[in-house]
Amino acid sequence: MDQKLKQLIDLAVIDDERKSRYIDALTVMNEEQKITFAVQLWQLLSDKMHLQFVEKAQNMIEEMAQEGAPLYTQEDFAKVEEQTVFEFLRKQSGLNDEDKLAQLRDELLSIQQMVESHDREISEIKNKIQY
Repeated sequence: MDQKLKQLIDLAVIDDERKSRYIDALTVMNEEQKITFAVQLWQLLSDKMHLQFVEKAQNMIEEMAQEGAPLYTQEDFAKVEEQTVFEFLRKQSGLNDEDKLAQLRDELLSIQQMVESHDREISEIKNKIQY
């Protein structure tokens, strides 16, 4: 868990001093705090990537609105979304190797799945407590 959190910190946080403080803080966090922190970092990364995709998608839509412009398909938008993720990861991580970027993307997806699983468990516990 700590290694994955360090990866998230590296990707989500730009300032080196802040990165160092966050990594140091991991040693005093309990598992619940680490999961909460992972959720927040994942949300930050997700929001950053989504904003970049939305900007590109809006440009594509504006192009389509112009006379004689190409029409984009859902596949085109999906490709742009995938490219946006890779470009973001490349920029944030400094990696250029496509295989390593794909591996990093997969690791982030596994963190996302872990976070979603944790959220479901918390919701189930809250529901049981309320009834």
